[in-house]
Amino acid sequence: MDLVFLDSNFNTIKFVDYINLQWNRRYYECGQYSVQILARDFDKEFQYVYRASEREIGVVQKVVYTGEERGEFVQISGFFIESVLNDYILHPTFSFSGSVKDCIGAMLSTYCTNIPNLNVDISQAPTTSISFQTTGEEVATQMYSILQKYECSISLSYDYINNETNFKVWAGFDRTSEIAPILGHEPAIFSQSWGHFKNLVVTTDDSNYKNYAVVAGSGEGDQRQKVIVDNSGGEKLKRLYVDARDLQKEEGMSQQQYEETLAERGTEYLNKHKKILNISFDLIGDMIYKENFDLGDKCDIILKNMGEYQSRIIGINETVKENRREINVIFGDKEKIKRKVIFWKVYFLIVR
Repeated sequence: MDLVFLDSNFNTIKFVDYINLQWNRRYYECGQYSVQILARDFDKEFQYVYRASEREIGVVQKVVYTGEERGEFVQISGFFIESVLNDYILHPTFSFSGSVKDCIGAMLSTYCTNIPNLNVDISQAPTTSISFQTTGEEVATQMYSILQKYECSISLSYDYINNETNFKVWAGFDRTSEIAPILGHEPAIFSQSWGHFKNLVVTTDDSNYKNYAVVAGSGEGDQRQKVIVDNSGGEKLKRLYVDARDLQKEEGMSQQQYEETLAERGTEYLNKHKKILNISFDLIGDMIYKENFDLGDKCDIILKNMGEYQSRIIGINETVKENRREINVIFGDKEKIKRKVIFWKVYFLIVR
């Protein structure tokens, strides 16, 4: 039995056999799940569902009862437990200058003070310096937004043995054929020609793309303080105006720190206006989930008509129904790769 339902104190209520299960994991946002069980197995004290094979927990947020000719059923759904961090907001104003690592730690220690037995591991968080200010954002949403720039994520889990809630900043493996052998990992190569894709969907969309932000902070009219964030890299400029008058130069903040804070806001907005190239498919062939790849891993993708890419897995949708299991893989953070990488790919496939 893979699913365990828990009460509000994480005590086991019962193990349950499910009829069907949808388990949607995400790298840059909270995942979601949905599970159908027999009505007789439902208990109104269900607050969490623990999936032993994934060591992940979902929050019981929506319950739908249906009485049909074939029987009575309950559909239970909700977000994963990381979503409880969104019960906390960054209010009053959160202003920070320092490393990303310390920023994440400060958010937890300042705003998430009543999570019992919270054990924090931010050792994998970037040490890059940022200046950051915001008011009213939900904690988990803001953490995902900050860490996406560095291709990292967060996880929240419960340790039954030690009665601890564990928060962690983490990053997937680099399984590209260039880097994986150096790190001691086996490359993960998804190829259309090698029969890995079913129901392949490739979407490109530049309609909302911006690469140049003018960020206006404190002041009035032409006297407002402004910074430029230029991510064009020689491309034609696609400009975006960012009204950041909510970011004020606080007492003790240097002019450089204030400009860095404005620039961080500009970067945040440009990240919402990126070129979109989404790749989604149902997995078939010899690539095995949890063995050859996992959520957050950076992999090689070879498409017949769309080119070759290095891309990070940002979503995995797992469907279990009538003893059949289907895996849908979603990629993001793509970059075009050079032809020479393909020779490395072929080499590693041969020796494997």
